Amino acid sequence: EGVGQHLVKLTMDQAKRAAAVAEAVVKAITAHDPAGIAAYMADDVAAWDVTLPAPVKGRKAVEEYFRTQFRTFPDANIKTQNHIESPDGDSVATEMEWTGTQKGPIEMPGMPAIPPTNKRVKGRGVIVGRSKNGKVTSFSVYYDTGSMMAQLGLLGQK
Repeated sequence: EGVGQHLVKLTMDQAKRAAAVAEAVVKAITAHDPAGIAAYMADDVAAWDVTLPAPVKGRKAVEEYFRTQFRTFPDANIKTQNHIESPDGDSVATEMEWTGTQKGPIEMPGMPAIPPTNKRVKGRGVIVGRSKNGKVTSFSVYYDTGSMMAQLGLLGQK
């Protein structure tokens, strides 16, 4: 599949609604298309997840963030459970379920890389995003890293 073939065409009204933009981004993530994901990002987007000490800034940096995620979990999949959108439509909280098999190292700034375990993980999380004119201006990803590490066998549990 070529870059961007899965891209969703948003109507002008949909582009004003963060939930529609969020769903389009989820489809690009499920297609494992970092360039397609980046196409929905504002030039100055700020992205953060619980493993990052500071936000990733800029469209290209977000594209690379997702490339790294797909190297670590090449079969990653996200399923949207629910969207809660602000009344003005520019912010959305997306409850999601994710699955993936750790085939690559987990790399976190300031920490040694965690080698591949080849174990499958499943969890739930929330992405809080903001958009303007059909482009994501910021998003933060919250998920249970403790549960993920336990499933990967990295917490000393058997």
